[in-house]
Amino acid sequence: MFMKLLNLENFLENSMISLPHFNLNSSATKKKVSVKSHLSENIYIVPQSCEAVQSYPADIVTNTVFPKLKFDPEWIDKREFWNNKFEKRYQERRKLWSKLPLKVFIVPHSHNDPGWLKTIETYFQSATNKIINSAVDKLSKFQNMTFIWTEISFLHMWWESASQIRKENLKRLVKEGRFEIATGGWVMTDEANVHIYSMVDQLIEGHTWIKNTFDTKPKTSWSIDPFGHGKTFPYVLRISGIDSMLIMRIHYAWKEWFAKNQNGDFLWSQSWDRYGDYSILCHNFPYDIYSIKGSCGPSSKICLEFNFRKIPGEFNEYTARFTPITSTNVEERAELLIEQYGKTGSLYPHNVVLVPLGDDFTFNEDLEWDQQFSNYQKLINFINANFNKYFVDIRFEGRPAYWSGYFTTRPRLKRLARKIESNLRSAEIIFTLAYNSARKSANDFFIDRFQSIYSSDLVPARRASALFQHHDAITGTSKHYVMMDYEHKLLKALNQLNIVQIEGFLYFLSSKGLHIRPDMNTQLKEPNPISMDEDFLENKMYQLVISERGKFLISLTHKKARNSDNLEIYFGKYATSQFRSGAYLFKPDIVEVLDMFDVEKHMAEVMVVSGQIFSQFSVLFQVPSKKAFTNKLESKPGYFVHTIRLYHAPVNKELSQGIYIENNFDLGGSMNNRDIDLFMRFTSNTIDNGKNPVIYTDSSGFQMQKRQKVENIGIEGNYFPITSSAFIEDDENRLTLLVNHAQGAASWETGVLEVMVDRRSSYDDSRGMGEGVLDSKLTKHQYWLLFEPKINQNNHIKNGGTKELSLSSSAQQLSRRLNYPIEYFFIKNRSDSPKKLIPNTTPNNIPSDSALLILHKQSADCGFYHISCKEGTVINKKYMFSQHIVNVRNIIRTSLTGLYENEKLVDLSKLLTELRPMTLNTFRNPWKLDILERIENLTNIARILGTSGLKSEHDIAHLQVHGGNLVERRWA
Repeated sequence: MFMKLLNLENFLENSMISLPHFNLNSSATKKKVSVKSHLSENIYIVPQSCEAVQSYPADIVTNTVFPKLKFDPEWIDKREFWNNKFEKRYQERRKLWSKLPLKVFIVPHSHNDPGWLKTIETYFQSATNKIINSAVDKLSKFQNMTFIWTEISFLHMWWESASQIRKENLKRLVKEGRFEIATGGWVMTDEANVHIYSMVDQLIEGHTWIKNTFDTKPKTSWSIDPFGHGKTFPYVLRISGIDSMLIMRIHYAWKEWFAKNQNGDFLWSQSWDRYGDYSILCHNFPYDIYSIKGSCGPSSKICLEFNFRKIPGEFNEYTARFTPITSTNVEERAELLIEQYGKTGSLYPHNVVLVPLGDDFTFNEDLEWDQQFSNYQKLINFINANFNKYFVDIRFEGRPAYWSGYFTTRPRLKRLARKIESNLRSAEIIFTLAYNSARKSANDFFIDRFQSIYSSDLVPARRASALFQHHDAITGTSKHYVMMDYEHKLLKALNQLNIVQIEGFLYFLSSKGLHIRPDMNTQLKEPNPISMDEDFLENKMYQLVISERGKFLISLTHKKARNSDNLEIYFGKYATSQFRSGAYLFKPDIVEVLDMFDVEKHMAEVMVVSGQIFSQFSVLFQVPSKKAFTNKLESKPGYFVHTIRLYHAPVNKELSQGIYIENNFDLGGSMNNRDIDLFMRFTSNTIDNGKNPVIYTDSSGFQMQKRQKVENIGIEGNYFPITSSAFIEDDENRLTLLVNHAQGAASWETGVLEVMVDRRSSYDDSRGMGEGVLDSKLTKHQYWLLFEPKINQNNHIKNGGTKELSLSSSAQQLSRRLNYPIEYFFIKNRSDSPKKLIPNTTPNNIPSDSALLILHKQSADCGFYHISCKEGTVINKKYMFSQHIVNVRNIIRTSLTGLYENEKLVDLSKLLTELRPMTLNTFRNPWKLDILERIENLTNIARILGTSGLKSEHDIAHLQVHGGNLVERRWA
C-alpha cells in the first residue's frame, strides 16, 4: 500500500517484504504445480480460472506494520533520526571493523528531469547535452571513475546530435561498465499515477533502444525521485531481467523503522508469489534526500562540506562550506567523512555503504568533474577505500507533509494520457495486422506507406506517451508552460496514432475481400428527451432512486440479490491550507467539507433520456464567479454536468452489472473556485468497512492493495492513488468504483468511498515548482459503479489460507471498457486507388523483424455474480484457424521487455493452460523465421485469446504488440 507521505513527503507501498537471509528461490522448497487440460486433436478445454488466488505471508507485511509506526517522533523538527541508541550501536560496530570491514561505494550521478521547471528541449540544450559530453570526456580521462544514468529519453536526444568519436567512446564506456545505464526506461517513471500498460511500454521503448545502440541489458534499477514507490513496479522490473533496485522517497516513519531494525536491504515480494520467483533485492537509501547534503551520513551539516563543486559566480550552501582537500587536512577530513560513512554502515547488518554523489543537473561543468574527482581521490587514497559511483536530488521543509495531492493534480492531462495509451494499443495492433498482410501479399505501395508512418508517426507517438510517464509529467507537478508543452506533445501523438489507424483501415478497405454486412447498416434514432416526472431509473439489475431536490442518487436496489442500500452521491470540496497544499501536497484547512454548489441557486437544467438501449438523467449546474473581473476569461463561471445511466442489457451481460456515471467539470476562470479540492463521495448505509475503515485500491491497474485508515496522520495521509479502481466491502456486500484516469481515493469514514476529481491552488507548496495550479480545464470523468452482493466467501482457498483480493469478473470487464474503448472512424468515400501520401525516401526507422505479445492473466474474485463462470471454455482449433494456421512451435517466451529469451513453446495448450494468475507473459518468435510467419503467429494467438469468449478464464488486460529494433534489421 502506498505509505502516506511525509515530511520527506513520500510513501512506501504496503507490500510483502522478505529479509535477504531467507533463500526464497531454494529448489528444495519449490513444488511443481500442474494445470490439467483435456486435449484432443482439435479441441482444447481451458479450465475455468474462477479460482481465488492465495496471499502468502512474508517476514514483513507493510500494511500491518505501518499503523504501528511513530508519526510524531521527537526528532521531526531537526529532521534527523539519529539519537543515542543509534550512536551506541555505531560505536559497538566500529570495534568490529577489523572483522567486518566498512565498505563504501560512491555513486556519481546527475539527476535529469525530462521536463519540470523547463521543457525537455530546454533542459537538454542548457544542461543535459553538456553533462553527457563531459561524462564521456572525463570518464575517458579518469580511468577509475564511473557514472550512472537513467533517462533514456535524454540519452537518445544526445545520441542523435553527438559526434561519431563521442558515440564510440560512450559505447566503450558502457561496455566497460563505467557509464552504467540503470533501469533503462524512457523516463524514471512515476509509480502512483501510471497505468501498467504505459509503465511497461516506456520500459520496452528504453530497453529496445539500449539493446540496439549498446547491445547491453540493464541489471539494476535506480529510482530516487518518484514521490513514493508502489508494489507493481518491482514486479515489472524483476520479470524484465532486473535483479536489484534502489529507492529513495518513502515515509519518514519507514526511514526510521528500517534504520532501527537494520532492514534497509530486503527482498520485495508479491503477496501472491508463493515461492519468491518474482522477488527483487531492494536497497532503501536511509536518509531523506539524494543530494550530497543528505547522502553521506546522518549529519547534513557535515555532508555539506563534502560537495567540492565550486563554480565561479555560484553562491549556495555548498560553496559557503567549500574546503578543498590538501596534504595538511586530508587526515582530519577523512576521519570526519569516514565517521559519517560508518554511521550509515551501522544501519545495515553487512556494513556496506552506498553513497550517492550528485544532484539535479550536476556535473554540467568540466571544472566540477575535476573538483569532485581530485578531492575524493585524495580522500580515497588516504582511506584506502573503493571508488565506484555517484547520485542526488529533492526539495523539502521541516513539517511533515503528505504528497497525496498530485494523485489528482491536472486531471485533464491524466485523462489525455490514458486516451493516448488506449489509442497506442489500438494503433500497435492494427499496424501489425495491416503491415503483416501487406508484406504477405507483396503490396509494395502499402509496404512503403507503412514503413513511412512507422518512422514518422508510430515511433514518435510511442515516445511521447513514454515521456509523459515521467514523475514530473503525469503527476502534474511541472510549471504551467512545461505542462502546456507536454499537452502539445500528447495531442500531436494522438493525431499521429489516428493516422496510423486510418492508414491500416485504408489498407483493409482497399482489399477486394472486404465487405460490409447489410444487417449492420442501422440508423440510430434521435434520443427522446422526457420531463423529470419519475424519481428513479431502472433496468433488470438495478433500481435507482433519485432525490427530488438535488437530482443525485440516494438509494439503490440490487434486484437479483433483493438487496437495498441508501447509497448517496455527494459532491463537496475541501478548503485548502495556504502554502501547505499545492501541486504536490494535499492539506485541507479543516476536515469538514463544504458543498460544491448550492443546488437551488446553481441548478440550471435537468434532462432525462429513456430508450431501448439505456436510460439516463443529467443535471447541469452553473457556478458564477463570486467577484466581477474585467477579464472575461478570469471571471468565466464554472460548469458541472453530472450524468447517471443504466443500460438495458441482459442480466448476464457486463453492461447490466454496473451504473455508468459521467461528470464534466469546468471550474471556470482562474479567479473562480480558488483553493479547493473537489471530490465525489459515495456513502453506503449497509457496508461496514470497519471502525478504522479499510479501502482497497489498485496498484497501477495491475493488482489490488489493502489500505487501512490511520487516524493521527489526517485525511491527507489517508488518500491513496488509483489508476483504475477502488472498493470498500464487508462480509455481505462490495461497492466498487472504476475510473478512467489516475486520481486519489479515500475512505475516511465507515461506509464512505470518495475520489478527488479536481484541484485548484493559488499557492506554491514549497516543493520546488514555484507556482500554484490554476490552469484546470474542462475534463470528462467516466466511472462505473458496482454494488455487488457476495455469494461465496472463501472460494477455492485451501487450508484456510488468506485470499488475495481482486476485482470481480464483471468489474474487470467494465474496467477494460473504460481503459480500452472502441475507436470509431467514419469514411466518407472509398477509393480503390488512394493517393500516395508518403515521401520517396527511405525512412530512418523501419519496423523491426520482431513483435512482442504481452498477455496478462487476471485473477477474478469469484465471490460474486459472474458473467461467465463455466466448467471450462472450449476452443476449437479447427474453427479458430480456418484461415490462418498458427505454428505455435515457433513461439518463444521472453522476459517482459524481450531482452532475454526463456523457453520455446511446445504447443497451444501450454500457452492457454500454463499462464499463471496475476502474471505478465511476453512471447516472440525466433529470429530465423520469416517476419510474416512470426507476426501472424502472434496476432492469431492474440485473436484466439481475445475473441474466443475466454473472458474471465484467460483475459488479456494488455494486448501489446510492440515492434522495436531489438536486433539488426533483417527482411524476408
